[in-house]
Amino acid sequence: MAREIDGLRQIAEAARESPSSRAAEVARRGNSTESARHGFNRYLYENLLCHVESQIESWNRRAVRDPNPEAAHALWLKAEGLGYALRLLYAFEPEFRELIECAKRAATGGVIQR
Repeated sequence: MAREIDGLRQIAEAARESPSSRAAEVARRGNSTESARHGFNRYLYENLLCHVESQIESWNRRAVRDPNPEAAHALWLKAEGLGYALRLLYAFEPEFRELIECAKRAATGGVIQR
């Protein structure tokens, strides 16, 4: 599980870098996730909200354009369900912020206090 998380972090870091520096970094590191920089995505909450909102919009657009009423209804239900998940994300925003602050302190060597 930790290797998968490190691999996902590498992908996110590589997406932010320019193509030439990305290729150089991959060549330097090789294919090993063991030597990956340990970090965290401080924009995790915003990214998650953005992706969920985009998926809802996408399903709603597809539902409007779908000529099959059953398929359109299924897409609409999926979008509605994801809307409930979005409301939960909004409700738990303070907890996300707290987790990110704890991760920042841990990354800088600070002591995490509760």
